[in-house]
Formats: sequence, C-alpha cells, structure tokens
Amino acid sequence: MGLITNMSATLVEATPYRLRYLLTTTDDRSGAGLISNALGATPDLRTDALTAAQNGIEGLPLYNTVAVPVANQAEARRILLGESGATPAVIANVGGHCTAQLTPRSGLRVFTVDANEGAAAGDPASAGYAVYIVYTGGGSLGDTAYLDIKRARSKDDYVGYGV
Repeated sequence: MGLITNMSATLVEATPYRLRYLLTTTDDRSGAGLISNALGATPDLRTDALTAAQNGIEGLPLYNTVAVPVANQAEARRILLGESGATPAVIANVGGHCTAQLTPRSGLRVFTVDANEGAAAGDPASAGYAVYIVYTGGGSLGDTAYLDIKRARSKDDYVGYGV
C-alpha cells in the first residue's frame, strides 16, 4: 500500500448520513492507515454507506457522495473534507460533500486525517475514488480515536466548514 499501516478501523455506527469508525493503533510507531473506497470488505466507504442506506428509509445520501469518481487529491479533498475552491464541479451531481472529524478516545497519540485519490494514496483497489488517510504520531499500542464521517442534510449543516 505504500503507507506504514499502524492502525485498525472498526465501523461502530452507520446511518445514511454518518459513518463512525473506531481507530485503534497496532504499535507505537508513527504511521498511517487508510479507509478504502473499493466496494470491498468493511472498513470501506461505499460498502459501509450502502449497508447503512439499505437499513433506513432516507435513501443513499452518503453513498451517493462517496461514490463520485475523482481524478486527483483536490477532488478527493473536496468530496471527503469539504475543501472549498478545489474543483467544485465534482460535486455538482450530488449537491454536497462529506466532513471528517477525529475525536481522541484514549491515549496521547495525535491523529490527523486527509483525503486523496485511491491509487495515489497507495490503494489500487480504490483507484478513481476518494479515500481517507489517517496519520498518527508516535504513541502507545492501543491508542484510540473516533473518525466521524458526515454528509450534511442541507447547506445550513455546512456552516463553519468553509463552504
């Protein structure tokens, strides 16, 4: 994959508008982990969003957003992080984007999140789709954090996200 994989991600909540993963570090090194977007086994953005959508009556808002093809990191960041100014045409068909928030749970390790096009991030199975990359600083085995991925229900939900 190209990344130093030092964490696991476990889906702990899924709704048509939100995915929540519990991230757990597997060693004390700095490194990164990737949440794929390949319609594969969980953790996978499209698989998890599709499963959540089938369990509810609200349709496929999160799935429709993460299933938009991207060509580069700017488009991936626009779709998954809500970066403004980066190829806004990529979200014209879905009318919105996701936001990501990390919440420390245990340990002192610092977690940060970014997005990229799958192949460029080192995940050939996710080529052409946006993936999340979570970076960690050094810390302890078993440090945890939550990664919340949300798709806003309306433009008003984006207040404070640079839209």
